[in-house]
Amino acid sequence: MKKIMFLIAIIFVSITFTACQKGIIWVYYDETGCSDKWGVANVPDKDKMKNVKKYLRGKQIHVLKLEITSDGIFEACKACFCKTGKRIKCKIYEEDLYKAINENFYQ
Repeated sequence: MKKIMFLIAIIFVSITFTACQKGIIWVYYDETGCSDKWGVANVPDKDKMKNVKKYLRGKQIHVLKLEITSDGIFEACKACFCKTGKRIKCKIYEEDLYKAINENFYQ
């Protein structure tokens, strides 16, 4: 009987863990020079991360993890909409995907 209960507990934990992991995705945003909704690009990454999290939280997008990398698209122009080459990567719940897409993130 103890073996059966142990086996049932193991199965329950593995199903629960798999279900939790399934609903988490990464989305990406290519930073622009000055047309991002959370502020201009020329601030330290630490401040930028705070601004992005605060902005997305205000849009009811739950940010689980946020990274800023330099593997984005770079455009050599001075207009606000030109891309800086930095990419903002956010780990979010899958249920927030459409809200993130409305904020110009992509999967």
